[in-house]
Amino acid sequence: MVEYTVSKLLRIAAATAPNRIAATLDEEAVTFRDCDRKAARLAHALTNWGVRRQHRVVYWADISLRTIDLYFALSHVGAIFVPVNPALSLPELHAVIDYLEPHFIIAGAGHAAAAESVARRAGIPLGVLGGGRSCPGHDLDDAASRASDGAAPDCASSADIQVMFLTSGSTGRPKAVRISQKAQWMRCASSPSYTEVGGGRGTANMFPLFHMAGWHMTVQSVARRRAVHLVQRASSEALWQVIEAHQPQELYAIPAVWRRLLDGGAGRDGRCLVHAFTGTSRVEPELVDAILQRFQGARTGVYYGSTELGNAIGIGHDDLLDHPYSVGIPLPGVEARIEDGELLLRSETMMDGYHALPEETAAALQGGWYHTGDLAEVSPDGFFEIVGRRREIIRSGGESIAPSEVEAALRTLPDVADVAVVGLPHEGWGEVVCAVFVMQAGKETPSIEALRGALADRLASFKHPRIVRAASGPLPRTLATGQIQRSQIRQALIAQG
Repeated sequence: MVEYTVSKLLRIAAATAPNRIAATLDEEAVTFRDCDRKAARLAHALTNWGVRRQHRVVYWADISLRTIDLYFALSHVGAIFVPVNPALSLPELHAVIDYLEPHFIIAGAGHAAAAESVARRAGIPLGVLGGGRSCPGHDLDDAASRASDGAAPDCASSADIQVMFLTSGSTGRPKAVRISQKAQWMRCASSPSYTEVGGGRGTANMFPLFHMAGWHMTVQSVARRRAVHLVQRASSEALWQVIEAHQPQELYAIPAVWRRLLDGGAGRDGRCLVHAFTGTSRVEPELVDAILQRFQGARTGVYYGSTELGNAIGIGHDDLLDHPYSVGIPLPGVEARIEDGELLLRSETMMDGYHALPEETAAALQGGWYHTGDLAEVSPDGFFEIVGRRREIIRSGGESIAPSEVEAALRTLPDVADVAVVGLPHEGWGEVVCAVFVMQAGKETPSIEALRGALADRLASFKHPRIVRAASGPLPRTLATGQIQRSQIRQALIAQG
């Protein structure tokens, strides 16, 4: 029986295109051969350290090419890669560790000192990449340099969990999405072949490597023997430098990032782009027009997906011009239907469930379909459009934010009598976080700047409010349970404009 394991994708690339560039970041670059060898050495080092099949390994580090080595090394071993956002505060990371109960923590040099206290508190081993012998914990770079140069055995099976990505639940608790080796492989196979089946000039990747989309773009590039060009952050300057230096043929960016590129692109040369894709949040027709006018050699498309199922629905250049606001038709191998207004999806790419959350898993995968929480409509010719959200989770720039988590942090601030957090529509980000305050008598509503300062050590910056409003009276709550009626607040704010 063929085993669909992610590490095989790198082995195939190294065997068939050893000298092609696999990945770049800033001034660094690595070939497929080098990446394969580094991943093999690291896999031997991890095995010698005690990492075993289906062990959960949390990775907390800034983006680096070493992250790619670790990703494929853990796939060799059959262990589960669990990347966490490097912007998480220590309380947020403690909550993640308490929930996941990982077998190991691996940190980058910039997070090693903080990770040592986290590992000590949890009683689990700490390893460090890129830190040198002066860093706390097990020096994995040194261990890898002394490990065997021979090919690492593939210990995983198709059904093994390969990666878990963290997303927010409705209560603010983290949820880890369990994706199998086969599902990750199929996510590459089922995605549209935008340009050449293999090779090409590369893909610019705006997403971080703790995010599902970042790894989708990276693994898909490996599968096609195509370079993936990473950035430290998705700034206009960083992406323009990648475009001009490496001449990639494709770029997928959320609407807010496309606007940055357009605003900061005066005098820059983007003629290399063949495909300019977008999605994640509502895409305005004027943005599509602006992209096509600026990148006149490119074709565009809009794609819809989720961490739980991967890339699911898409619409290409020609159809998009005739179906504004549509996210398209299901991709090959994906089934879609609408039930009580909600979009349901099913595919071999679907998650196995949420780690240690059986009730949430049963609700999300009821009847064998993934219940997206998105309200959708479908046109007579089969094109889907997302028209709203059933859940209260805020989706901002591709990140999921639980209102209750942000509210809990805001209630601890001085002089706050009550607070509600909702997502308001935003052209670039999809939604932005809005905090509505009821203050103690005679006290002023805090400013955005004051909130950012107060929350800096408690919540990741993407969860911080970007809009602040003062309530005109008590916040609306349900009579029976006293729960905040966020939908009512949101509708009132939208109506006010």
